[in-house]
Amino acid sequence: MLHQFEVIELAPQATVSYRGTCTHDQIGVELMRLLPRAWETAQKSGLQPIGPPYCRYLDWRESDCDIEGGVFVDGAASADLNGVCGSLGGCRALHTRHTGPYTDLHIAHAEAREYAANHGLTFGGPPWEHYLTDPEEEPDASNWITDIYWPLT
Repeated sequence: MLHQFEVIELAPQATVSYRGTCTHDQIGVELMRLLPRAWETAQKSGLQPIGPPYCRYLDWRESDCDIEGGVFVDGAASADLNGVCGSLGGCRALHTRHTGPYTDLHIAHAEAREYAANHGLTFGGPPWEHYLTDPEEEPDASNWITDIYWPLT
């Protein structure tokens, strides 16, 4: 395996996000539509985004997927925002850190499924990717760092 895995406990973190549906090859384009909206909605509501954005994969089908692009915020968001107000974490999760281009993230996901099967772990919800590197600040995709979490039952 190219990735190392660990089971961790995640504290819940408040989020503001938007959801969309796209083909697999358009995930980046869809995130560029969703993430600025989440950031702006959070700020307009008086919440401060904390750190880099995330993408949660709500449903993955053969040719397309439902995703949630959002930001972690410094407090609970009110339900009257246009975006989806919620939280991520508050669970036990399988975690890995991927270094490299986003186009290689599928390798980490495949290895996570293999690791979980080999270690008797059962996924308990949609996985999410936390993009720690801003591609505008680091143009070399081989240096991009992404944390990936799979909630466990």
